[in-house]
Amino acid sequence: MIAKMITRGEDRGAAIAEMQKALGELQIADLPNNVSFLQTIMKHDKFLEGDIETNFIPKYEKDLFPGGETFLADNSLKSAIAVALKCKLEAPAGDLEAQAGGPWGALDGFRSHLVYRRGLEVSVDDEEIAAHASYLRGGDLAIEVSHESSPSPLAHSVNNVSVDRLSSRFHAEIDGNRHHGDFLYLRGGDQDAIHIWMEGSHFAATFPNVDYGNAELEEGGKKSITSPMPGRVVEVFVENGQQVSKGDVILALEAMKMELTIKATKEGVVHGLSLAKDSKVSEGDVLAYLD
Repeated sequence: MIAKMITRGEDRGAAIAEMQKALGELQIADLPNNVSFLQTIMKHDKFLEGDIETNFIPKYEKDLFPGGETFLADNSLKSAIAVALKCKLEAPAGDLEAQAGGPWGALDGFRSHLVYRRGLEVSVDDEEIAAHASYLRGGDLAIEVSHESSPSPLAHSVNNVSVDRLSSRFHAEIDGNRHHGDFLYLRGGDQDAIHIWMEGSHFAATFPNVDYGNAELEEGGKKSITSPMPGRVVEVFVENGQQVSKGDVILALEAMKMELTIKATKEGVVHGLSLAKDSKVSEGDVLAYLD
């Protein structure tokens, strides 16, 4: 037992109402707990009537442990909510123009005449999920997620997302339905984590932190250098078969008047480089391999 909760009231009904309120406000992260189970008991008709005995749980087991699907039973939906919150939370707080809807202060990822699509890796309930967030006009998001239990990408729409950093509350329209909840955003060295409480449930999503200026992924015993953003190749500085050292520039990308140099993060030989000046790349595309 990690805690005991006691509530008081003028009568049993008032004490139960206080307990329901307290359980609804209770937030526990990273520890297995029975908060949702206790909430179910507090709402059971027989418990509210006072018809309880030592055999209460096995007697009403089907009511207390329902097997039906719930709103948050699908990890794809959990990951979509977490990705939407991360995208929103990464915009700097307190930007007056952004809050007022000014076009120069809008930091929601929207780009004129095109849709910015961002790839993220997220883990929910120990399941690795690949997600892509498309930034739409007005701050809305279209999110696609792919995981082992789903043979094809699943699409979710997350619109009208509002986040209050002071109270750690959020509101969002998820697949056409309005929802709200609480969150805890933890920034770390190797990964970021978002704990989310909503619909009487809690889940956590983790995002590995990658050096996006020199993104590398393990693949077939090699290191694949991937593009951190969509853009145009400005210059290629190496060729296949060339030996490079850590920090050597592989190529330069340009997007939205911003230039980014892609560097080798280890010593190795370049392979699989097929890009030339003015080649177009998307975020996450493999640029070359090092081995």
